Amino acid sequence: MTPDPAPPHETNPKSERRRPPGWIALALADWATRWPAIFEKPTPLAIGFARQIHAELKPQFTRKEIGVALHHWVTRRSYYQALARGDVRRNLDGSEAGFPDETSREMARSALAAFPRRTANQVLPRAAAPDSASAAEENEKPPASP
Repeated sequence: MTPDPAPPHETNPKSERRRPPGWIALALADWATRWPAIFEKPTPLAIGFARQIHAELKPQFTRKEIGVALHHWVTRRSYYQALARGDVRRNLDGSEAGFPDETSREMARSALAAFPRRTANQVLPRAAAPDSASAAEENEKPPASP
């Protein structure tokens, strides 16, 4: 005999903890207002930063949710650029926490190299305009005499 299924009013506690789509952007925006020295402009985070922020946000966010949001933050191009430059690492309170070591900086350079490169059309949408203008000039020239 199989046990009766749970009544419909009883839900799985994990499903209650699900965040709505876009929660990472909302969380990072909230964190930027709480800790502007860290989350307004990407700056390398201190080693152990996840523990620092989890201590502050324990009732609101699980360790996994903080990890997911921080992963989203530290895999941005601008974060890798700050790390590659060797900008100072920061604690949650904004205080200095040393500089990235060469291994971290090299990892950031490798990650930056893996980002797709922008083409001229993405950076300058009118890049084709000079070519068409020079083609028009070529058409306006009188034909060469034989």
